[in-house]
Amino acid sequence: MLPMSTGSANEIKLALSEFVNQLHELKSIVIDVNNARKADKTRYQSGQRVMEERSRLLRHQDMLSLQLGRVQPVVQRLVGLTQTTDQDGSFDAWMLATGRGNGLPHYSYSINVVIQNTLQAIGYIEGRPLRDKLAQVSPETAVRPKIFISHDGDSALRTSLTLWLFERGTEPRIVERDPESEVSIDDKIAREIREADFAIVLGRMCAAVQQDDAKLPRGSVIDEITRIRDELGGRYLILLEAGMTLPSSQSSGATYKPYQPDQIDKVLLYVTEALIYHGIPLT
Repeated sequence: MLPMSTGSANEIKLALSEFVNQLHELKSIVIDVNNARKADKTRYQSGQRVMEERSRLLRHQDMLSLQLGRVQPVVQRLVGLTQTTDQDGSFDAWMLATGRGNGLPHYSYSINVVIQNTLQAIGYIEGRPLRDKLAQVSPETAVRPKIFISHDGDSALRTSLTLWLFERGTEPRIVERDPESEVSIDDKIAREIREADFAIVLGRMCAAVQQDDAKLPRGSVIDEITRIRDELGGRYLILLEAGMTLPSSQSSGATYKPYQPDQIDKVLLYVTEALIYHGIPLT
């Protein structure tokens, strides 16, 4: 890890990105530890695998703790750090994520918080020109980043996501709600994608199309994914309900996040990480 106080913006971004990758590895190790514990209970094993996975976890925590003194001050200067609060009170997510506190109930959540903080710092570095531009105008005239939402119909998730996006300072755009009746739906979609800063695709199982053994988004959504990728490059996020997948025509270079309809918090975490990574400012 480079001494980030003297590194260039690009070097700092790369260092923070590596830190995020290591946090994701830590999450994977936590899952392995939990799986080992479950296997030990169900198979009456000696606990050897649990010990091995816990040793791997402790080694990774030690490595992250050594980097924390250099990473945390940079993230704090860029985005600020606050105590995280839930129904059990306040706790320091950065301390718990690296094993420096007694907070097992919050452990996995704390790792997610640190990832989100660090991704926000990366997004700040990448999106600094946009942030400076927005800061030059008054709140009344500030331009909200436009988020195009591709979907397969009305849903509670779409409603919650749209409201959340607006509350976080962006302008969610849903073509069917555009009152410009003299413009065709196809032309509206083309215009909204062209003018968007980012796009989110929502696919639901109830609207999925069966193709061989796969459940795919309906044709209109697939068409919009193609347009989004052509127009916006990588500035999009595809969310498909668990059990769905993308067709082979979209499999090259396109990735998606599976979700459960009742896990809105997880969906919002996916969206937050994606927007911050691509430099979309959130309030």
